[in-house]
Amino acid sequence: MLIRARLRPGWTAGTLLAALDAGNADAGRYAIAPGAQRDPLALLAHQLRQIADQQPPPVRPDALRHGMHAASTARRAQEAADAAAATPAPPAFRRALDALRDRNRNSAG
Repeated sequence: MLIRARLRPGWTAGTLLAALDAGNADAGRYAIAPGAQRDPLALLAHQLRQIADQQPPPVRPDALRHGMHAASTARRAQEAADAAAATPAPPAFRRALDALRDRNRNSAG
């Protein structure tokens, strides 16, 4: 869809969504409930074609760093939450796994 809309290189997801929101606000369109839209994909394609001729806004390097830092922080927080929610392996499984590792070490050496 993005290729068909012939967007110029340089758009990011954030700048693209901001441009779509700005275009909708300028046209007096506000959020439509997804269930009320007859064809949401066609609406998105139409909106993309409307901004296809625009130059993407320049992305500041500090904004990129901030975005990457926020993403890595969120990823680490999610990994920590997943690890905290994980159930520990039963003792019998751990013993079997340790025995398998020992056997592999002894056969390799």
